[in-house]
Amino acid sequence: MLEFFFSNRKKTSDFDTCFQAIEVDIHSHLIPKIDDGAPDVLTSISLIRQMRDLGLKKIITTPHVSELYPNTNDSVLDGLIQVNQQIKLEGIDIELSVAAEYMVNDIFEQAILDNETLLTLPQNHILIEMPQLSEPVNIYRVLALLNDKGYTPILAHPERYRFYNRDIIFYEKLKRSGCLFQMNALSILGYYGHSVRECAWLLLNNKMIDFVGSDIHHFGHIKALKKSMTLESQRLLDSYPFKNKTVFGG
Repeated sequence: MLEFFFSNRKKTSDFDTCFQAIEVDIHSHLIPKIDDGAPDVLTSISLIRQMRDLGLKKIITTPHVSELYPNTNDSVLDGLIQVNQQIKLEGIDIELSVAAEYMVNDIFEQAILDNETLLTLPQNHILIEMPQLSEPVNIYRVLALLNDKGYTPILAHPERYRFYNRDIIFYEKLKRSGCLFQMNALSILGYYGHSVRECAWLLLNNKMIDFVGSDIHHFGHIKALKKSMTLESQRLLDSYPFKNKTVFGG
């Protein structure tokens, strides 16, 4: 259990480097104009500067690929080139690369079956997400396909899928299907609501979370991280065995 992290709930206003121990962020939306993240390059650069100031050394940004945001590898990679050119021009000391956050749906399943080139995190890890309202009927079929094809699926923000109603049995089934979990840092701060916060701590207490991500889309997310961070949450970020640095660092 994580009673240690509950030992001091005193808030502080000085959490400017809250991701210093994490070093590598694997979930954000910084490629301009292609999803609900940064609307332009200037915003991308400003967000990246602030993320670096939070203590990050490396960002693997993950634009949505879904029916709502039907991005292609070209649109994502072209955007990465544009942002990296500006990073170099401004001399920002951070490494930026790209993967994608794939919505589990029929289109994604067919892409796997067709052996399409997918935008992955290092070592063939792949970030996936589910709709907020219900579990996709093909989730376990997709997980099996990904594992069969040599991918390691990472489920984005499992704590936010309210249809599981914080029932640990569902999460255990996903784990047994070869799925790793990436929690949003904002979840433990109550940003998405009390039930999401409770679920995040439940998964943490059961040692089910593998990675933490910022899921930063806009300046409000960075502001919330600084404003809502508590000593218990900072201790968690500093001490929980998240695998960000060990798997994706270097």
